[in-house]
Amino acid sequence: MRCFLAIELPKEVKDELYSLQRKIGKLGLKIKLVEKKNLHLTLRFFGELSEKTIEELRKQLKAIHFPSFSLHLHSLGLFSDWNGPRVAWVSVQPDGELLRLQKLLDAETLSFSPLPQKFQAHLTLGRIKLLRNDLFQEQFEKLVFERKTFSVSSFTLYKSTLTHEGPAYTVLETYPLSSSFYSSD
Repeated sequence: MRCFLAIELPKEVKDELYSLQRKIGKLGLKIKLVEKKNLHLTLRFFGELSEKTIEELRKQLKAIHFPSFSLHLHSLGLFSDWNGPRVAWVSVQPDGELLRLQKLLDAETLSFSPLPQKFQAHLTLGRIKLLRNDLFQEQFEKLVFERKTFSVSSFTLYKSTLTHEGPAYTVLETYPLSSSFYSSD
């Protein structure tokens, strides 16, 4: 079973990202947009895991304690370069607490997926297949969206099933973050 950890986004954030996706879709490119219901912030991808391994992972994740925090949508970006962008995304800020949570999850779950993963705090909007517009960069940089703020009070373990229509995500378990945090140090 393909699994990953992510932060689920509130409805109002998904609505804003969906509105932004529609604007990007009008910029003269062929793009596969992430479905609104699938918008999330990936923390760690595990790949294929057995049922037994998933049960062990669930136990490990239940033992993680971390305080809740807030993020806000920040800026648009592209992975790759302007001559061949492949992924359109939105960054989130401030990313300090998010990076600490991600590093903690990485350290605590390394045995479940030992391959190194580079983390960049972003929300994928879509995968660009083909540019058809010489003014894409200029138009993309001018797109406007509301920098919504949202609380992060949990993270979720998802199962990802690949289909012809795109990935289908199923929540396996959600892990709450603490409203207050006390270190045992």
